[in-house]
Amino acid sequence: MKQVIELANETPAWNTFLATHEHFIFHTPQFMQFLQKTFAQKVLYLAVVDEHWAISLLFPSVLVQHPLFGKKIISLGYVEYGGFAGEKEDVPVIVDYLKEKYAGIVSSLEIRQGLEEFDATLSSTLSATSPYKRFLLPLRSADSVWQGIQKHKRKAIKKAEEDGVVVRELTMEDIDLLYALYLRTMRSFGSPPYGKHFFSHFMSLGMGKIFGAFLGNKLIAGLVGYCYRKRIHIIISVSDDTYLINRPNDAVHWAFIKYGYDNGYTMFDFGRTREGSGQHEYKAKFGAVMYPLHHYYLLFRGKDIPHLDPTDYKMKLVSAAWKYLPLSLTARYGHWLREGLGI
Repeated sequence: MKQVIELANETPAWNTFLATHEHFIFHTPQFMQFLQKTFAQKVLYLAVVDEHWAISLLFPSVLVQHPLFGKKIISLGYVEYGGFAGEKEDVPVIVDYLKEKYAGIVSSLEIRQGLEEFDATLSSTLSATSPYKRFLLPLRSADSVWQGIQKHKRKAIKKAEEDGVVVRELTMEDIDLLYALYLRTMRSFGSPPYGKHFFSHFMSLGMGKIFGAFLGNKLIAGLVGYCYRKRIHIIISVSDDTYLINRPNDAVHWAFIKYGYDNGYTMFDFGRTREGSGQHEYKAKFGAVMYPLHHYYLLFRGKDIPHLDPTDYKMKLVSAAWKYLPLSLTARYGHWLREGLGI
C-alpha cells in the first residue's frame, strides 16, 4: 500500500528515483537544502512510497506563512516552475494528503507548471491560469544559435565587444559587487529583492552559474542561472542603466548561451515573462520560442484565484513608492516581502 512521507534529507531512495525519472533541479536534495538555507519558510518535499520505501512520485513545495500575505502552499516557491516528477497515477495520493493535512491551515495550493506530462492531469482536476509565458532556446550548435538571433541583436553583441565590454564568470569574491548592482536594479523595477545570502548560498551549493559584464573594473550587468543536467534556466538579470549604450545585457546573455553549447547543455530557458512586456520582446530577439506557463490552483478558502497583477492600481502605487526607498531599506525588508509573496 502506498503512502506519503515528508523527505527531510537526501536518501538512497531519493537518488535512485532521480536516476530513473525525468525531473528538474528543484526536485533534487541539493535544491531542498538551498531553499532551507535561504528562506525562513517550511520547505515541504513530499514523496509517494510503496511498502519497500521506493519512491514513485515526488512533489517539492513550500508552506508560506506571512503576516501580510497569509498562508499557502506553493510548488514551487521562489522559482517560476514546480510540480511533480514520477508516476502520474499517484498525483491524487499527494493531493488527498495535502487536503487532509493542510486544508484547515492554508488558503490555497498553487502548482506552477513543470514537466509537461503532468499538464493534462492537473488541468482536469484543478483551476488553471496562464499569467506568464516562457521562452526556450534549443542549443543545437554555435552557428545555428547565432544565425537565429535577430540581426540588430547580433550587431549589439558585436558593439559590446568593440566597446571593451568583457564578460566572465563571477565568483564568491564578486558577491558584494553583484548584490549592489542587483539592489539598484530591483529598486528601479519597483520590486523587493532577495537578500545577499540568496546569492552566496546559490554559489556555495553549486546551483548554477553567474556571469558578469565589466567595463574596465566596473560590473555593469549580471546574469544568474540554474544549471542542471542539460538545461540552463535564467532567473535574474541585472544591469546599470548608465551603460546600456554599451550593450552589456546582450553581451552577458550571449556569453551564457555560448557557455551552454560549449559545455553540452541542450536548452537555454530565458525564464518567465509577461506577454507584451519589454522583456518579452528582448527574449524573442534571441531566437527563443515562446510557450505558455500555467499555474494550477486548489482553493481551500475563497472563490478567487490569487493573482499578483502589476497593472493593478494598488500594485502600481506600491511599486512606485518602492523606487524611492533608500537601498538600505530595500535590502532590509525586501527578502521578507519576497518570501511572503512566494516569488
